[in-house]
Amino acid sequence: MKWRWFPLAVWLCMASATTASAQDIEAVIVRLAEGQAMMSADRPAEAEAMFRQAVVDAGVVSGQGSADAATATVLLGDAVAIQGRRDEAEGLYRQALSQLEAFERPPPLAYSLTLNSLGLLLLEQNRPEEALDALTRATDIRSAAEGEAGDTALVFATNRALALKQMGRHQQADDQYRRLLAVREATRPAGDLELATLLGNMGVNLILMDRPVEAETALRRSIAIREARLGVGHPSTALSLSALGTVLAGQGRLEVAEAMMRRALAAMPLTTDPGSLGGAYSGLADVLIAQGKYAEAGEVTDLSLALSRETFGDDHPETGAALFSRAKVHMLQGQPVEAAPLLERALSIFRDRLAQRPGVQVRPLLELAQAEELTGRRDAARSHLIEARGVAETGLPVGHPTRTLAVVQLASALEGWGQTREALPVLRDAGEALKERARRDGSDEAARADFRRLRGLFRQTVSAAWAEAH
Repeated sequence: MKWRWFPLAVWLCMASATTASAQDIEAVIVRLAEGQAMMSADRPAEAEAMFRQAVVDAGVVSGQGSADAATATVLLGDAVAIQGRRDEAEGLYRQALSQLEAFERPPPLAYSLTLNSLGLLLLEQNRPEEALDALTRATDIRSAAEGEAGDTALVFATNRALALKQMGRHQQADDQYRRLLAVREATRPAGDLELATLLGNMGVNLILMDRPVEAETALRRSIAIREARLGVGHPSTALSLSALGTVLAGQGRLEVAEAMMRRALAAMPLTTDPGSLGGAYSGLADVLIAQGKYAEAGEVTDLSLALSRETFGDDHPETGAALFSRAKVHMLQGQPVEAAPLLERALSIFRDRLAQRPGVQVRPLLELAQAEELTGRRDAARSHLIEARGVAETGLPVGHPTRTLAVVQLASALEGWGQTREALPVLRDAGEALKERARRDGSDEAARADFRRLRGLFRQTVSAAWAEAH
């Protein structure tokens, strides 16, 4: 969980305490300030001890159910969450919410900040629906208090867009990012770091929407701001560089993408959030795979998988993605037996944890079908290819490369197995999908080559079907 510093003046309500001495109040404020300084210095365990004492002191000074005690509890939750103890942190956030909601009118700033912290934690736990509710409430409270262009309101609205992205509601997330971008560009200086964060998040969402040109523009703007303000080697700059590398790889600029991703990883210290490190290594692995560097890709995917398991556990979608990457390397090295159980596990995670985003299942299904074909399990392969096509048509937009791939792979397999009557309509659909992709991306030579190959298969299949019928 990325910790975010807010001024203590934003949090504390102690000025209204009437029974406590100024000295008592000052002692609590000092503890909280020292705790925040420790968090900024990446010393969360020490900050946790400081915040725990502040919770006790605030309860004595202002009362156990006071807004001040709740504030200290939330800061304690932040220190616990960043150390990976998410269940404990959630309990602390909900305890603070209960304390604040006991007021007839909960203090709006402390209340909204607590909801925001809870929402971000729920996103890490892959509970986007609950996160969206908490982050929407936080955004509404802050917008009512300081206007939609307020600093905290804009941050909370950006977090809310993250929840929409995680739920697979990419167009809604993009709409929100663009509204926030217009506000920031109109009211903030060009080098605003929060603008860089917004552009980075927007770029990643555009990658997922298969809009690489717009994604590259957003990410390059984010990088330019971060390099100017934070330096070329800052970890925040590195995260945007890694995402841009993904865009460049998708455009076939593999050597440039690899160099950019290695530069990004070199700028990420060992203290970087392991989840972010795992994602960066996974992106590098994909680029290495595309260049045929399978042995090196295997080492990188092993590291990515270990980091994902350490950070998120065995059942998290990030771990599923790392399993899928490792399985792809096995397949490319001619090891379908080793790949199959990893693909089955990844699919199980995606089906269980990402039911609202069925499109993420398509590529693992296609890889699993290939592994089954290579190990003599044709019926299972056929079943998974048909499932992949159905899931793709349900979960991905027309023209999406993965949706096209699902149709093409099923068509080619049916023709190869001699199932000519079944293959004909699928081949026709595959050809239309490839023509649409080539029309949309005029320079997509791969789509044009696949279309020419499918056209030949279609002619052969028509002849075979005619011979079979007569």
